[in-house]
Amino acid sequence: MKKLNQLAIWVLAAAVAGVAQQPTTPTTAQQPAPGNQPGQTTTTPSTTEQQPAQPQQKKEIKDPAEYNAYMAAMEIKDPSQAAAKANALEQFIAQYPNSVVKDDALEQLMGAYQQAGNAAKAQDAAVRVLKVNPNNVRALLVLAYSKRLSAQSGNAADAPLALQYGQQGLQALPGYTKPEGVSDADFQKFKAVAAQVFNGAVGIGALNAKDYPTAEKYLQTALDMEVSANPNDTDAWLNAYPLATAYCSAKPVNPVGLWYGARAVNLTKANAAVNTPISQYVQHCYKYYHGDIDGWDQILAQAATQPNPPANIQDLIKPAPTPAEQVEKIAAKPPKEMSFDDWKLIFTYGKPETVDRVWNSIKGTPLAFQATVVQAEKERLFLAATYDNIHDNPPKADTEVVMAGPIPPAKMPKVGGDLAVVATPVSFDKDPYMMHLEGGKLAVAKGASHSAATHRTTRRSHKK
Repeated sequence: MKKLNQLAIWVLAAAVAGVAQQPTTPTTAQQPAPGNQPGQTTTTPSTTEQQPAQPQQKKEIKDPAEYNAYMAAMEIKDPSQAAAKANALEQFIAQYPNSVVKDDALEQLMGAYQQAGNAAKAQDAAVRVLKVNPNNVRALLVLAYSKRLSAQSGNAADAPLALQYGQQGLQALPGYTKPEGVSDADFQKFKAVAAQVFNGAVGIGALNAKDYPTAEKYLQTALDMEVSANPNDTDAWLNAYPLATAYCSAKPVNPVGLWYGARAVNLTKANAAVNTPISQYVQHCYKYYHGDIDGWDQILAQAATQPNPPANIQDLIKPAPTPAEQVEKIAAKPPKEMSFDDWKLIFTYGKPETVDRVWNSIKGTPLAFQATVVQAEKERLFLAATYDNIHDNPPKADTEVVMAGPIPPAKMPKVGGDLAVVATPVSFDKDPYMMHLEGGKLAVAKGASHSAATHRTTRRSHKK
């Protein structure tokens, strides 16, 4: 995605470099533009939906003082002076709020802030541009790109904005005309990358809204465009990973998502901070769908050199056995070696005789385990101890612990934090599932024999 940011800078720099021509007065409108006389006309590209064959409107600044103020800002062309140019444009807009070239000045301002590396101010300027011209493709590009990255970084409040600006951009892009001074090749390159940005923004917005079909559609388009332009683009994980999430979050799970997840794992190997959580999530999805991790290394190896899944992906990655079939396999383990995920699966789907055998082996026996705090009361805790419930947003309780005594205020667990506890199972509810334990005591994490779930026992129905 770095190249997308560079192209965004390029297209804004194109505006800074002279896309907005110098204004003139009618008295010199028929002369070749000398470039430094007050009252000159300008031909300014329109980003609204216009008839392509119509000539661009000429704008006139009749006030010499206004003209001089505008040109003083426009004549600052050195990129290292971009901040000074932005300041000059801000002064011009404040002094002449009704200027005929206000929209040009705002677009120049957006470009100046972008060149100066002030992303926040560039976004603010882009919002101001859209108030004047809601179809300004350059402003929509800046906002769709920035809000998409923000949403993908965890700022959920920006996801609806990414969706909004992406949709507006896709609507405005077909009517966007080539600015003066921009080559046909550069213009086509810009439109291609803008389309990729807009599709990706819509996809991320839809993914955050859990509209998985829409997320799949637009993220797939964005990734296809990126791969078509450069099959080995390492930044393609920014589309491949959310696309994998969309496919793996759908019901039923589409194994195509596992391939794109494997691709994202390969593309992020040089960045451990990104690679580790992606790898954990995709392996979890693979095991969830497939039943175990058999064959995962082979899929990972193939995806390293193939950006797109093979046509026989359904044959390469088979779905997991049914929950009942999985229970029989898990039930062969000693019950005390099982995880909370194993117990939940057995107590929910197991045969009566299997349920009784496993339950009787742990009932009344103190368990040391770790879980995520969902609700904390003076004498009772509600915890998330299974993978699904820990990773739900927000975490969902599947374990109730009645404490042996009141919890001191100074030791009251924080909601959302991890907690080590020792307690004794006394009963469970099958639907909705809940294990009940008593005699709870706070413990240290090091001594917990059952840690908070880092993987889940697979089931065919994928819940997020």
